[in-house]
Amino acid sequence: EDVMNPGPGNKMSGIQRPWIQKPGSEKLGIQRPGSEKPGIQKPGNERPGSQRQPEYEQLNLFTDYEALERQKKEEEEKLAKERSLQEAMLSIRNKYGKNAILKGINLKEGATGRERNRQVGGHKS
Repeated sequence: EDVMNPGPGNKMSGIQRPWIQKPGSEKLGIQRPGSEKPGIQKPGNERPGSQRQPEYEQLNLFTDYEALERQKKEEEEKLAKERSLQEAMLSIRNKYGKNAILKGINLKEGATGRERNRQVGGHKS
């Protein structure tokens, strides 16, 4: 339905290209003809309003699937905890500066971490 009209006198004027959508339409970007999926999405990186496709797995009699589910859940909890810790550290650094949170080795004699954080583009400020 979308028709690109580059202007009069152009060889391409009036050619229908439904895979290129105009700004202001519901979806922005390029979607090639014949491709139902605009791109590969990583788990946990879904677009708002999209539904996850069911995952299929070949089962066998020798795998403890309950243990795998527990392990997967523990890993997700561990990652969520690590992410919240990283976000807290970033918010502290943004509020109080780069030298607000340092590793212990940066406080030793001869360490350059604090000095380097004070520099602008490698020069003393």
